[in-house]
Amino acid sequence: MPHAFFDEHDLALLLAPADWRIVGPGSDGSIRPSGGEHRWRSTHGHAHPHGEVMVALAGEGGFGLAGAVHAANRGLVALLPPDSQHDCGIPPGVRSRQLWLAWMGGRTLVSLVVGGAVWSGRSVLTLAGCADPCLLWDDATARNDPWRLRSALASTLSQVIEGGWQAAHTGDEALAAICRHLEDNGGVGHSLVSLARLTGVSRAYFARIFLRHTGQTVGSFINRCRISRAHSLRALGHTEVEIAGTLGFSSPQSWARWRRLHASSRPLSRR
Repeated sequence: MPHAFFDEHDLALLLAPADWRIVGPGSDGSIRPSGGEHRWRSTHGHAHPHGEVMVALAGEGGFGLAGAVHAANRGLVALLPPDSQHDCGIPPGVRSRQLWLAWMGGRTLVSLVVGGAVWSGRSVLTLAGCADPCLLWDDATARNDPWRLRSALASTLSQVIEGGWQAAHTGDEALAAICRHLEDNGGVGHSLVSLARLTGVSRAYFARIFLRHTGQTVGSFINRCRISRAHSLRALGHTEVEIAGTLGFSSPQSWARWRRLHASSRPLSRR
């Protein structure tokens, strides 16, 4: 029986940790990108509060991470801690096939992204109970015990592979994980664009399924998560200056303007 997500070459790579080339935000770049790719990268980078891992299953070109560019051919494994700046998408015309893992709302969201004339992606799996991703972002582990890091990632990838044999993905599980993550962090760093990319679907399609799942638009849901998070922080004794910083506002004044604009919005009821 064929695997739902991977061919035999993909499986051979995912099951061979010794063949992975692991890089993180502190790694030196390995290539100098072309002018066109450099221009694309200047407008297609982002950072967000959740951590991710990208595994290059096949392809060419580069992958930008924290100001460095790495050869994104088969075997590259990029560790992307929360709030690290990295490429969003694949440059036009670059052939690549990438596996993405994102830790959100107590779940691991798994997507496949393919680049070529245009790039496309699809969410394939949602996992619970994976290894603690914090180990993947620990610099001391990477330096002193690199095989422990590879083992932790191999454990998660083995669950991805097993999930493909079972073909257990449901879209509702992914949306529930995303909603929990937005509630927990007040929607910081996310928008319709970033959430659609995370799940590998178009913005229009994600907006429709999110509305069907929650009864709210993405923007309204994020606003209510932000208000709820602010109430929780006030109850814990945080000042408005601290709340503004936690919720991603550039200044207390911008936070005050936002509050006045959304004065009629109600806090989100916990799911």
